Amino acid sequence: MVQTINDQNNLEAQAARLDEVQRPQIIRCEPTDLTAQLNKLAPEIRFDQIIGRNVFMDAKNKQAIALNSNFY
Repeated sequence: MVQTINDQNNLEAQAARLDEVQRPQIIRCEPTDLTAQLNKLAPEIRFDQIIGRNVFMDAKNKQAIALNSNFY
């Protein structure tokens, strides 16, 4: 998940070098919208938890993100 088009473009350029199976899906949205975006893009896929490295590091409202998502 990224928040800017620039970050999305950079990560997609890096990911393009990987095999399709290894290539991550890049989603551009606000952290508080991640659960809704995942439900919209792949409603049949469920995870108990999804969290990335340093995902909350620059977040302005960490509590709102945690309350509006499935992060634990």
